[in-house]
Amino acid sequence: MKQILPLTKIGFFNPGRLSDEEIEQMFITRVPFFELLFKKIIDENPGSIPQHYLVIGQRGMGKTSLLVRIAAELRKKPYSNSFIALSFPEEQYNVDKLFKFWLNCLDALADALDKENSREYLIALDKEIQELAKNKTNDAGTIYEAFTKWTKKVKRRPVLLVDNLNLIFNKINKEEQHHLRGTLMSAGSPILVGASAITIEETVDYGAPFYDAFQISYLKKLSFDESLNVLLNLAKLTGNTAFESEIYQYRSRLVAIYQLTGGTPRTIAILFPLLQGGFSEKIQTDLDALLDTITPLYKARFEELAPQLQVVLDAVALNWDPITLEQLRNITHLENSHLAPQLKRLVDVGWLQKGDAYKAKGSSYELSERFFNIWYLMRRSSRRQKRELYCLTRFLETFYGNDLHDIARARITSKCENVNQVVLDLALADAIKDDKISSHLREKSYNTLFEMSIDDGEILNQFSIPDIVKAQKVNDIWNEIKLYNDKKQYDETKASLLRLLKIDENNKNAWQLLTLLYKHYFKEVEKENEAFEKGFGPEAKDSQVWNSFGNLYKNQLGEYVEAEKAYKKAIALNEKNASPWNGLGNLYKNHLGKYAEAEEAYKKAINVNEKYTYPWSNLGNLYQDIGKYIEAEEAYKKAISLDEKYASPWNGLGNLYQYKLEKYSESENAYKKAISLDEKNASPWNGLGNLYQYKLEKYTESEEAYKKAISVNEKYASPWNGLGNLYQYKLNKIIEAEEAYKKAISLAEKSVYPWSNLGNLYQYKLNKYVEAEEAYKKAISLDEKYSYPWNDLGDLYQYKLNKNTEAEEAYKKAISLDEKYAFPWNGLGNLYQYKLNKIIEAEEAYKKAISIDEKFASPLNGLGNLYQYKLNKIIEAEEVYKKAISIDEKFASPLNGLGNLYQYKLNKIIEAEEAYKKAIRIDEKFSYVWGNLGNLYQYKLNKIGEAEEAYKKAISLNETNASFWNVLGVLYQEKLGKYVEAEEAYKKAISLDEKNAYPWSNLGDLYQDYLSKYVEAEEAYKNAISLDEKNVLFWNGLGNLYQDYLGKYVEAEIVYRKALDLEPNFFCAKYNLVFLWRDKMGKITEAKKLFDSIQADDGIRDSHYLNEALFAFYDKNIGIANPFVQKAIDVIKNDKLPSNTEDDWYRSAAVIIGLGFGETLLKVFVQNNWDTIMRPFYVAIEGLTNKGEELFLNSIAAEVRAPALIIMNIMKNYRK
Repeated sequence: MKQILPLTKIGFFNPGRLSDEEIEQMFITRVPFFELLFKKIIDENPGSIPQHYLVIGQRGMGKTSLLVRIAAELRKKPYSNSFIALSFPEEQYNVDKLFKFWLNCLDALADALDKENSREYLIALDKEIQELAKNKTNDAGTIYEAFTKWTKKVKRRPVLLVDNLNLIFNKINKEEQHHLRGTLMSAGSPILVGASAITIEETVDYGAPFYDAFQISYLKKLSFDESLNVLLNLAKLTGNTAFESEIYQYRSRLVAIYQLTGGTPRTIAILFPLLQGGFSEKIQTDLDALLDTITPLYKARFEELAPQLQVVLDAVALNWDPITLEQLRNITHLENSHLAPQLKRLVDVGWLQKGDAYKAKGSSYELSERFFNIWYLMRRSSRRQKRELYCLTRFLETFYGNDLHDIARARITSKCENVNQVVLDLALADAIKDDKISSHLREKSYNTLFEMSIDDGEILNQFSIPDIVKAQKVNDIWNEIKLYNDKKQYDETKASLLRLLKIDENNKNAWQLLTLLYKHYFKEVEKENEAFEKGFGPEAKDSQVWNSFGNLYKNQLGEYVEAEKAYKKAIALNEKNASPWNGLGNLYKNHLGKYAEAEEAYKKAINVNEKYTYPWSNLGNLYQDIGKYIEAEEAYKKAISLDEKYASPWNGLGNLYQYKLEKYSESENAYKKAISLDEKNASPWNGLGNLYQYKLEKYTESEEAYKKAISVNEKYASPWNGLGNLYQYKLNKIIEAEEAYKKAISLAEKSVYPWSNLGNLYQYKLNKYVEAEEAYKKAISLDEKYSYPWNDLGDLYQYKLNKNTEAEEAYKKAISLDEKYAFPWNGLGNLYQYKLNKIIEAEEAYKKAISIDEKFASPLNGLGNLYQYKLNKIIEAEEVYKKAISIDEKFASPLNGLGNLYQYKLNKIIEAEEAYKKAIRIDEKFSYVWGNLGNLYQYKLNKIGEAEEAYKKAISLNETNASFWNVLGVLYQEKLGKYVEAEEAYKKAISLDEKNAYPWSNLGDLYQDYLSKYVEAEEAYKNAISLDEKNVLFWNGLGNLYQDYLGKYVEAEIVYRKALDLEPNFFCAKYNLVFLWRDKMGKITEAKKLFDSIQADDGIRDSHYLNEALFAFYDKNIGIANPFVQKAIDVIKNDKLPSNTEDDWYRSAAVIIGLGFGETLLKVFVQNNWDTIMRPFYVAIEGLTNKGEELFLNSIAAEVRAPALIIMNIMKNYRK
């Protein structure tokens, strides 16, 4: 049983302090590589010229552990009988001459003997080493001879395990390097296993002393699975079974740790003591524990460096990103001549890694061990400084990786116990990429500071809290105050005011309200006087005070009766004071709905002081609300003339121009003027957002305006609703739209608009129909007379829930509320056309919608569809489609309808393609256009590649549409010969729409004609017929199967007759029945009679001539037969058999051969050069005419042989 190791035994930088047993237990990485390398070492014969090994890997990759593991294994029996492992310090700083290296080897030999408790030679060896060290005339040869003498005495071959071998090679000159190579390449010499953090130039440069002297291996970073295995093994070694069982719960955190450590075994081991205890819910705990764990180790390593190396390393570490030589020179004030050797040294020992500089000459440098860089940044930063937040942010981004969002989200609801945790939360807010979470966390941090400021007034000065955040907090507290006042909770009101004054000590409104509270409710005269002085000032008049009280009652306390009394008291004290008249007007207009009294009050204020701007602006608002637009414009302009820097009338003018007078340019200018005068007023930003979205179609600018309005006042519901509309209807940002609507609802629960718009989002974008219905009904409950949600509810019932009765009722309700609302008329038209098949009513509804709104394109499109698909009024359909397009050039549906009209009804192929492409440019996600364009390419233009792309695009946009899969199957089957793909496409179509007969029929064709699955074909045709018994094509396909492949001639005759019963002039069934009677059943007379009844169609004229020829061949009348064959050939254009009659050519040729006239047919082909033009067909006829067809085909060129063989197999099915 393996021993359980304590955490203190986990070796990070000095594995040599462990016992051999512990080393073996601890060696849990690079095991396969160790086993391979060790086997090569022990396979060396005693007197061989040895193979030497060099292991290269960055710091922490396990080089030292590997060397220690080899040493421990060599100390075991039986290996210790033949080898002795010599280990050296990680850095042999004393080696600058080769003889010193050999002296170190003697020392290492003594250490090895001491470790074995081998006292027999140890005293003598130590004495000789001391003597040799004193000798100032030592040379490498002499020392090596001494070393060889002692290894022979111990009768074991030395294995030199040398770490940082590159440092030794750097210090000895080329001559000594050649000497060392010569020694190591001699028979019986020591085996050298070296390790280096970098590639050693002396081993790879051709002509260098050690070129090709080593077998070089590279230790790459561990994979994530290997890193996970390291942690699992460490858990086992330390007896932490809980960690072993729960480790996979932390997979995302462990992925982040893996990225952090760079896959270095040592850093993973460093982190293990922290990880094995489980992650803390509090990041601060994790950070403190991590710092405690690694600081002594990293600090010691750093302090081992020479002072100038520390300066350089400090500059690199603090830069975080790779740093150039020029940057280093500026930071360290060292010249290149001093920097270069320091950098080389740091690269050589593995502290730094070098790369090509970006947009700079030379190289760039960064710490190779990235975790050290993180530790250094954290350790070098001071509290509550921006640098600390930056460093902490960097750490969090790297250490917590994907978990950072979860941690940040958890921190939102976690209480901050002290200022340090606020610092942590602010760093987290900077680190994460999720703006929403970041905003919440930052808001929580600021709120915590606001709360802490109640007891510590100086704390806010230690942090840079944005003014807008302070202003928002003040606004929030005012909202609290309003709620408390509504409930007459004046103690809470006072407490909130005092909190507000901690944030904004000069807030006059707060002091004024405190005055009111102390005066009327608390009866605290001294505090009342103090608050009065700060709120009103020593020069305040009684009338001004009562006016302020009126404002406070109205705006803060919501006590409108008291407000009216206060304003009237102010007026009574000073009739020439215009302010209370203006306040009284606002009270009447905005809160009491007394518009006549409001107008009178505003005019009274103006009479008292005609240069008083506010009542003019407020009068403009009043006039706009009651429909007096000219008077409103005059009032706004008067206010502006009195005070050009007052923003409110400019905003009112912007609203007037946008919503009432349709002067959009003037509206934009007015809003911008208002904004320039008062950037912190959210209203003109919101109006500008609406203008850009709904009138000017400037969506980027609209989004910016809404966001600006929200940043100014995030409790203002209107821009949230407008932003939701923008995201839903214009930018297709669905998640953001939902969030915006919900925010608007949370701010104004009784507003009908965000509920109605949220219903649209759920219906049209998210397919959440239950939620959509609930949202519409909520909107209706808030305002039953608002027609829009009724109309949208009708759409939901019609298009999504298939509740046609309810849809009709909803549309009619919307119409009853607003007869001039065109949308429900259009919805009703669609319901009547597509669902209820009430064609007359549909036409009436569309025309009613058009009469209400001639610029509404949708009912025109619906009417066009009605004319095209239901009434077959082609000219009228084209007219209304074009009318719809002219009204709304960005409406794709009428272009799709027009394309269909051109493709399927008028055969205007170019115009159809143009219409489809224009529709796609307007709406590239309109799946039906792509499907129709695919049909145009496949069936009309024979652009097969483009057709496939179009179908696939349609499917990618609407994967559940069976028709797209069906036509794609046809393309694969008929045009691309991809039969497996065709089968898959048909089956997909069937799975999506089991009641669609066409994919079943097409699958039958595929099984019959291409895959030779005749039983499956019969089943497919029968399924198609069961779904649509009146489709003659399905019956005809089944008849062909029975005739040509299953030999069921009676059944074939029955199904052909069934097709002709359904459609007596269906010429395909007639021809096939002719073939059946004449060529399979011997009913020549019946066949001839039926054939004579067929009116020849130009599209199959060649097939008709072939049948004439066949009847002549049956009569053995070659003189009549050959001219008909010639006529059939004359019909063929472009030297290619037509796809619709190709099968008839093969069938006819097979019958002619069967009748013994194959040679006759070949002669006619030769006369028309068809032995060349139609060579595969000609060869197939020739092969079937000659008995030795297989041998004959061997004489035919391979490129002709293959298609000829296919045609021959088809023709064999038709031979009598």
